[in-house]
Amino acid sequence: MLISAIQNKMAYSVRIIRRDHGYEAHITLDEEVYGSYVKKIPHTVAKVAGIDVNVDRIAITITDKKGNFLKQRTFYCHELEYVRTGKRNFIIYHTIKEVFEWLKSQKVEAIAIERLNFKQDFDTNRRLNRIFSNFVRKRIYDAITRKALREGMYIKPVHPAFTSQIGKLKYARQYGLSIHEAAAYVIARRGLEYTERIPRVLVKQIPILVDKLELKAAGAKEAARKKLLAQIRVLKNWKKYSPVNTKHRWKLWSLLNKLESLLCPEFPTEGRSGINSKVAPLTGACPRTFAIGKGEVHIRTVVGWDAYGNIQNWYGWHKPLKEVNVVA
Repeated sequence: MLISAIQNKMAYSVRIIRRDHGYEAHITLDEEVYGSYVKKIPHTVAKVAGIDVNVDRIAITITDKKGNFLKQRTFYCHELEYVRTGKRNFIIYHTIKEVFEWLKSQKVEAIAIERLNFKQDFDTNRRLNRIFSNFVRKRIYDAITRKALREGMYIKPVHPAFTSQIGKLKYARQYGLSIHEAAAYVIARRGLEYTERIPRVLVKQIPILVDKLELKAAGAKEAARKKLLAQIRVLKNWKKYSPVNTKHRWKLWSLLNKLESLLCPEFPTEGRSGINSKVAPLTGACPRTFAIGKGEVHIRTVVGWDAYGNIQNWYGWHKPLKEVNVVA
C-alpha cells in the first residue's frame, strides 16, 4: 500500500517514535475504499447481516431484505479479556478475517451494527472493567467497519437501545438463538428500519402481570406503591405505548424486561446456540425439575413444557424422554 502511494505520488505522513528497543515508524495515508456508510440500506441488497459486538464474542445473524431470519453464527474470542496488546490485535485481526470470509461466502452485501454509546453500558458495574470492555469493543468495532469498507459493503449504524432485551423476549425461543444472536437479529431488522411489535405471547401475559402488580401494590409502602401503579397504568394502556408509536418506541419493551421474572421464573433464556443460567418467559409453561435416569440421580436440569407439550431445556427442543423420574 505504501509503495503504491509513493508510485502514485499520494500524500502521506510519517511519525517516528523512540522506544526502549529502538525506533518505530508510524505511517499514515489515505486509502481508497468501495464501501460506504448509509442512512438507508438500498432496496437492491438481498442479504443483510446484523452484528452484535461483545468483549468475548461476535454474534452475527443474516436476514433477507424483508427482515426474515436466514442464518446465524457466533465467533468466539475469549482470550481478549486477559491477553496483552500485541496478542489482542492478532486475535482481533484473525477473528474479523474469519467473520468476513463467512459473510462473503453467504453473499452478504450490507451490515447493520450498533452505534457505540459508552455512556449507557449496562454490561458491568465496575469502572475499570467497563473501561477495558469499552476499549476492546471499540477496537473490534473499528476493525469490523474498516474491513466492511474495504470489502465494498454498506454499513448502517443503528441505535443500540434494548436490542438484547427484545431479542431475548421475542426471538431467542422462536429461532433457538442465543441472546447475542437474537440481539444481532434485532440489529439487522432495525438496520432495515423494521419496528419490533410486542408478540402475542407477551400480550396475553399482560393481564397476569397487572394482577400480580396490583397484589404487590396493595401491601407496598407509599413510594413503592406509586411506582407499581405507574407500571400498571402503562400495562393497562399498552397499545398507547406500543413500539409502533414512535414517541414511546421502547417504553413498553423496557417495562416488560423489568417484569420478566414475573412471567415465568424458571424457563431458560437461550436456545440451541448457547447455555445460560438466566431465565426467560414462556406462555403455557409449567416448569418442573426432573432427574434423568433410574436409581441414582445422574443429571438434574430445569425444563419447561411449552404450549404443545414438548420438553425444552438449555439445549433446545427435545423429544419426550422415555425414562424420566419426577422429583418433587
